[in-house]
Amino acid sequence: MTAAAPLLSVADLEVHYRLPGHRDEVHAVDGVTFDILPREIFGLIGESGCGKSSVARAVMRLAPIAAGTVALGGIGLETLRGRGLRRHRRRVQMVFQDPHESLDPRLTVRRAVREPLELVGGDTAAGREARVRELVDRVGLDESHLDRKPHELSGGQKQRVNIARALALSPELLVCDEAVSALDVSVRAGIINLLLALQQELGISVLFISHDIGVVAHVADRIGVMYLGKLVEVAAAESLTRQPRHPYTEALLAAEPQARPSTDRVVRAPLIKGDAPSAARPPSGCRFRTRCRYAVEMCAQVEPELRPVADGGMVACHLADTLELTGRRD
Repeated sequence: MTAAAPLLSVADLEVHYRLPGHRDEVHAVDGVTFDILPREIFGLIGESGCGKSSVARAVMRLAPIAAGTVALGGIGLETLRGRGLRRHRRRVQMVFQDPHESLDPRLTVRRAVREPLELVGGDTAAGREARVRELVDRVGLDESHLDRKPHELSGGQKQRVNIARALALSPELLVCDEAVSALDVSVRAGIINLLLALQQELGISVLFISHDIGVVAHVADRIGVMYLGKLVEVAAAESLTRQPRHPYTEALLAAEPQARPSTDRVVRAPLIKGDAPSAARPPSGCRFRTRCRYAVEMCAQVEPELRPVADGGMVACHLADTLELTGRRD
């Protein structure tokens, strides 16, 4: 059986930013490679500042691609201009982190969802109105919300509007950049379940970005773990959480809150301490070595390559074949 061709292919991607008042450049993304298959949810996790949002912005053509390629359906996005770029923007849409800042405070829900349909054109006013009502209903809102403005909505309702607007042009890929992290815990589950239901119903692919490994493990088919601009591990979600191959993944899993009474929790010392080094001056060799409890001399001298391992995943660690790391706690 022939494997499906990737919908999105990211190869050796680099995104650089110039520091204000300095000659130094921050390599926010430094040689990242991964694919997303049709109908797949690919999770991308890591601490704040690791570069995961810069990957999302590069996929959306909102950040300059310094090197490497991003291809959607075999078409290199870095080469698109004008009409070709506009066609691409219909195929990939984004749900941003802050649901309030993503909405124009002057626009009602009806106008916010209708706006992308008007920009594209090709339908009647009645057709656009019907599409708006369909989308609002699909994300769990009703007609009473159509003429409300953002200040009249809760955080969860605003994010539902943003999801409806992102789906207006029937994209093939939905990029969710911390789409639930700004929401109250009480409404996160509803938004996550909505995204999962829509992904199954519409058959779209999703790039789901978060710093919460528990959320990503629940949502994603495969997970990529980023540290300081690089991917350090990629694997199926179940495999990665059950048996991590990289010490950083182990540390993220160990830091996940335990869903059990405080009297029954196992108190463990943190597996990593301190903050990540500056992306403008990363450590030599393995970038995680300064916080890794397993690091040896070779880790400071040779940068590990992302390589295949026996379980079908990929890992960038010199010691991956010898370490026995701890997986997710029940």
